[in-house]
Amino acid sequence: MEPEVTWGRCTKPADGLFDAMVRIARQIAAEGEYDKVEIRSTPKDHAGGKAAAPHFKVLLIGTHNGRPVHHPHHLRIVHRNDRGEEWRYQMNSRSERYNYETFCAKKGPPGNCPRNRRLRREAAAAASEEKAADSSDMNDSSVASESSSEDGQSFPDGWYADPGASESGASLRWFENGQWTSYTR
Repeated sequence: MEPEVTWGRCTKPADGLFDAMVRIARQIAAEGEYDKVEIRSTPKDHAGGKAAAPHFKVLLIGTHNGRPVHHPHHLRIVHRNDRGEEWRYQMNSRSERYNYETFCAKKGPPGNCPRNRRLRREAAAAASEEKAADSSDMNDSSVASESSSEDGQSFPDGWYADPGASESGASLRWFENGQWTSYTR
C-alpha cells in the first residue's frame, strides 16, 4: 500500500518540482513503513538564518505497536544520476526544461522510523533466542562433562557444577587429580 501524501499550508510548486517532491516523500515514507506523509514546505536552502543543504520539511505519520507516531523530518535533496554522481539542486533561475527525473533524497527515513524499530526488535529477539540456545547447549555439555568424569575421564583442576548438588546442597565442587574433592561452594 502506498503512503498517502498531503500538503500542509505551503504553496504547491507549479512546475515538475511538485511531482518530484511527491515522489520523494512517498518513497521515504514507504521505506520507513509510514502510512501518511504531509509535505510542510517547498525546498529551502537556509535553516535558522544560516545556509543549509537544500531540503524540504515533511511530517511522517504512522503507527508503531499500535501507537501513533509523528516524525518531523527534513528531506535533503540532490540530483543523482545512474552512476551515483551527485550535484546540488538549483534553487534559483531554473529553466522551464529543468530535469527533475534525477531529483532524489540524499538520505533515507529517520533512524527511529517504524521499520528500523521493528528491525531492532527482531534482532534483539533473535539474539535472545540464540543466547538461550547457547546456554542450553552449555548446560547439556556440562551434564555430559559430569557424566564423562564419572567414566574415568579427567578435567583440568578447578571448580565445576556439583554432580551431587541434591545431597550436598552446594552449587560448585572442586575437581582435582581426576577426582571430586570435599571442597564445595
